Amino acid sequence: MIRSALRLISLCLFFFSLPGLLFAQILVNVQGTVTDSTQAVVPGARVTLMDSNVTRTAVADKLGRFRLENVPEGSYELRIEARDFEAKSQRIVVSQDKAILAEVELKAAGVTEVITVTAEAIYTESQASSATKTDTPLRDIPQSIAVVNQELIRSQNALSMQDAVRNVSGVSVHLGEGRRDQVFIRGFSALNDNLVDGVRDDAPYYRDLCSLERIEVIKGPAAVLYGRGSSGGIVNRILKKPESEALAAELSTTFGSYGAKRFTADFSTAALNRTLLLRLTGAYEKSGSHRHAYYLDRYDVAPSVLWKPSSKTQVLYQLERLFDDRLPDRGVPSVNGRPADVEIGTYYGYPGDDFLRNKVTSHSLKAEHLFSRWTFRNVFHATRYDNLFSNTQPNGITISSGKTFVKRQQYNSDSDQDNYFNQTEALTNRSFAGMGHTLLLGAEYGFQRKDSVRFDGIASNVALIDPVLSRPTYSTVPANNNLFSGIVGAAYAQDQIDIANHWKATIGIRFDHYRQELNDRTLANRDLARTDRAWSPRAGLVYQPTGWASIYSSYSRSFQPSGEGLSLATNNEDLKPEVTQNYELGSKFDFLSGRISTNVAVFRLERTNVKTTDPLNPTKLVLVGEQKTDGVDLNFSGRITRGWNVYAGYALLSTRVVRSNTISSGVLTEGKRAAFIPLHSGNIWSTYSFNNGFGVGGGLIYNGDRFTGNDNTVTLPEYIRLDATAFYKHRHFDVVLNLRNVTHLTYYESAHNNSQIFPGAPINGALTLRYRW
Repeated sequence: MIRSALRLISLCLFFFSLPGLLFAQILVNVQGTVTDSTQAVVPGARVTLMDSNVTRTAVADKLGRFRLENVPEGSYELRIEARDFEAKSQRIVVSQDKAILAEVELKAAGVTEVITVTAEAIYTESQASSATKTDTPLRDIPQSIAVVNQELIRSQNALSMQDAVRNVSGVSVHLGEGRRDQVFIRGFSALNDNLVDGVRDDAPYYRDLCSLERIEVIKGPAAVLYGRGSSGGIVNRILKKPESEALAAELSTTFGSYGAKRFTADFSTAALNRTLLLRLTGAYEKSGSHRHAYYLDRYDVAPSVLWKPSSKTQVLYQLERLFDDRLPDRGVPSVNGRPADVEIGTYYGYPGDDFLRNKVTSHSLKAEHLFSRWTFRNVFHATRYDNLFSNTQPNGITISSGKTFVKRQQYNSDSDQDNYFNQTEALTNRSFAGMGHTLLLGAEYGFQRKDSVRFDGIASNVALIDPVLSRPTYSTVPANNNLFSGIVGAAYAQDQIDIANHWKATIGIRFDHYRQELNDRTLANRDLARTDRAWSPRAGLVYQPTGWASIYSSYSRSFQPSGEGLSLATNNEDLKPEVTQNYELGSKFDFLSGRISTNVAVFRLERTNVKTTDPLNPTKLVLVGEQKTDGVDLNFSGRITRGWNVYAGYALLSTRVVRSNTISSGVLTEGKRAAFIPLHSGNIWSTYSFNNGFGVGGGLIYNGDRFTGNDNTVTLPEYIRLDATAFYKHRHFDVVLNLRNVTHLTYYESAHNNSQIFPGAPINGALTLRYRW
């Protein structure tokens, strides 16, 4: 009751303040770049803007850029400090007529050699855009956010989304049927919570990283800006965009274990008097695996064009074309509650017929214009996903004549999905009632269509040890033949408030109208439809007692409709959405002049109205289930000393199926731990660069015991994997050696259910050669 009252009061205050915000005094952003005498950028520099009443602080990002928001008119002292440089102060006048751009050059402190600040990797980021749809310092956001940037990805030679997000505490990797990227965040599936530049990208496929600038992971519901889903959080890919006005290029090649070969390219330049910036990224990869019969053959091409006809207007077009052809792999079954004790490469499908082919074509057009006090932007995404999938997989074991056999099943599917999304937003900075406000108003319209047909075949049993893989019998009668369409219309508003020198708040709300229809084209012809309407609020408060500390609390909520995954069934058509709520307390600290960033969060994540079996009719579902996660996660990233960089995290996730009528493997799931989530997990990655260009590094990935199902009958044992790297970096080229699983550990990294468990690879390596100009 108290929670509901507080949320109602927050929403009323927000909407009553809107008229004043629209006509209040404008505030100004001060932004700029910090460089040294050689014009190299100085990342991590601490920037302070102050007078007798106002103090604003920021930390320069890896490109030396900083941004101070919501600054009233007046005369200020701008002070810049950085390790190994002399501090510099200058006077600036802030006027409401335009944003202030400051170019600051620092002088080296007591050294004669050239200070090189761009050669070493920097894993920490000072700001993110996913949580607020504005470029906001992480310390000002009342929510846990992890940023995996390109430097960290390259340092580890990460080639998949799973490789990259393993760095994020509270994220657990899932097998995803051996055909898609899938993770769990804070104990809940994020299968449909993939975004690209803030737009839904929810099809089941493997994403390539060649076009990626960074990954931002929001922990906790994010429906206030992105709509349905996001129980545990979202994964937002931020793509590379044209930036350089000069000709720049980079080529790289990687050769690794199991015949792995990968080639990437990245070109950028300017044209038409520098009003047109061009960029082209691409990759080709071909490899095998520690798993028998596995193959991968894919390419990704991503051109983009940025047109800047004036200082107030820019238009960005991006195209991405991906083709991915590989063998789907469901791993090995379990025996007596543990992964089967078989050779880790043992495959139970039928490689002669099994395949997975994905084609993705994505178009994005973003226009942005500064008009008086408002910035208007419109983003349109159109994406086509083509998926062909045929797989034979283990489905349990059986004993016959004293021998153990693996039961198998087979199905194949053909699905096409089209996503069309348009987002229109207006953004302004204002002063009202003695407080600064960054106001975001937005509307989204989306149409999704998925045409899918599935055939269920029959596959015979095979021996657990040394299986002879027989060809399945394929069906010609569709088990499912559906055309699903979903239409969403939404409006949202958000206000980031500078209450006083030490207090900030973020409040927002979104309303979604989601219409779902399924056309059943089988003989049963059971057409289904439903419409859901939902409000998604968020409120957070930040206290900043000093320029390097933030303490925050927040509340957020999301909804999960029956058609969230672009499908409906007769047993869920009449069920209203499940609801997830997140309560979080946390702190963020910056140390060593902003070079080190930490985030500690304590939270409770509750999901109610969970679908569970009707005890009176096992063919129906009822909304009486409940699941929750009580947890703590910690993140640490930054540059401890020159050349020494660290990225680390730890999570304690106590997950529980609080209420459920569902019985799995003869076991009532109520009271059990949620599947796939270890109680304890952690990671650390650290590199050290010497002054001569050479460097070394390594890291650990730890996962405690996990269950492969909510019945808790099969356990994946805990493991600690050790990885290492050695490198040489020059102005124009890099040579990087990466080794994974240095100790040659036998471990199991993910699963799909009790009968499909994926073994991790033994020791393997890759050598990367990179050249740029």
